[in-house]
Amino acid sequence: MKPSGLQYRGSRWSNKGKQRVQCPHFQFESADYSLQINRVTEEDGGLFICRVDQQGNHLNEDASVVKEKATMSLNGKWTCVVKHHGKEGRASTSLSVKGIIQPFKDDAKLYAAVGSAATLPCVFSSGLTPLNSTWEKIKQGSPLTPPVDHLPSSFAASSPPNQLPWDKSATLNEVSFEHEGRYRCAGTIEGQRITRTMQLVVAKIVLSQKESSDMLTCELDDTSEVTKYEWVPVMYDHNGTESEGPVHEGKTVTLSRASEEKWSQWTCRFYGGKDLLGNVTFHVEQMSGLFGKESSGMPRNTATIIGLSFLLFALLLILVQIYKNHQRRKRAFQYPALEAIVHTVSNEREERERNRVKK
Repeated sequence: MKPSGLQYRGSRWSNKGKQRVQCPHFQFESADYSLQINRVTEEDGGLFICRVDQQGNHLNEDASVVKEKATMSLNGKWTCVVKHHGKEGRASTSLSVKGIIQPFKDDAKLYAAVGSAATLPCVFSSGLTPLNSTWEKIKQGSPLTPPVDHLPSSFAASSPPNQLPWDKSATLNEVSFEHEGRYRCAGTIEGQRITRTMQLVVAKIVLSQKESSDMLTCELDDTSEVTKYEWVPVMYDHNGTESEGPVHEGKTVTLSRASEEKWSQWTCRFYGGKDLLGNVTFHVEQMSGLFGKESSGMPRNTATIIGLSFLLFALLLILVQIYKNHQRRKRAFQYPALEAIVHTVSNEREERERNRVKK
């Protein structure tokens, strides 16, 4: 117990015999019970309890302690306020939580379009270089300690040379619908294993055909955060200048033949409240490839009909030629018996002529 009435129960409060902690008792009358630490070190981090005894009573003994799981949301300035007999005392301190800062919380959702490249962030606080950093894909429907699934073949967890040592983010070179799911990154800092889980949500556009129009539908494997969809048509002039058309709301947009010829692409944007979660784009030329459309706007089956017509015409010519050949052969062998008699008479005449010459 110090002469001021302050009792220190911490560890390593002295440096080379000099006290590093003080709480000036002459400020007690003004309800200022602040604790001052000189030459702060890493060992000073921890839980501090402020308790004021007056005439045997404890003032705010339980309410003076704040206990919370350390998250990035706790960063900032904290102030302890003590009121007694109309007087108020305050003590402030700044708190900085270090660890994985991106994503800022577990199970954060990340959005990517099919066919695009995606980054799965795993960024530690600046200056923290984790050891034994790893990535895992978590099987769906598993318990709290989930079994590990195989990472996708296009998953790249190695850090490029220009990447900061505390950035352990990974990439997917080309996202497919099978890549959706939960991932976990981990690293060791000062002997403590730090992990962060995240969920990759994959978006794609589904095209369905009708007689006079087409429909585009924006599909995500998880829509729990989505509150609104917007469709934005885009066209390009001969100089490559981009211009956007009117925005259409809704998960599905219907395209007329005229709109398909006018717009080069349609982009679906999806929002969570006012925040843009992501987008996915459909190029109109994909429609031509899928359904065999002609750029002139001809019906989809015109090319097929023309091809079948040429084939039938060729078959008809072949059949006609076969018929003509058959008729010629039929005429040539119409009187086979008469042809045999004529041939016999001719042979006999030639034989008599040869005999007369011999005589």
